[in-house]
Amino acid sequence: MTAVVAEWQRQIDPAHIEKAATLINQARRVDCFGTGATSHFLAQDLQARLFRFDIASTAYTDAHLQMVAAATLQPNDVVVAISFVGRMPSLLEVVRLAKKRGAKIIAMTRSQTPLAQLADEVLLTDVPRDA
Repeated sequence: MTAVVAEWQRQIDPAHIEKAATLINQARRVDCFGTGATSHFLAQDLQARLFRFDIASTAYTDAHLQMVAAATLQPNDVVVAISFVGRMPSLLEVVRLAKKRGAKIIAMTRSQTPLAQLADEVLLTDVPRDA
């Protein structure tokens, strides 16, 4: 397990984290969208952390509410879309709408997924296999 975590940490590019942080810091509003059990938790946790930094943010884990929220986004807003799978049709539809509205997209997902391809910035969650 330690080797897996060490390998994952080695793959993290600080430049991507810096770009994502800059987008969030400059945003009027940050919507955190999580799809899946762990992604729901991460979206809510991120919203709580942003709230403590006085950044206007909301977490949505319901697909319908995500769509409603995405329809109100503006070009100076940011969506953090969290999905390990990165292929959930409802989340991809929401992200496409958010992009159409001009919002920037930060994806927390695996590389080579449709979600990663839609994002302006990707924070990779590629985890090496554990022997």
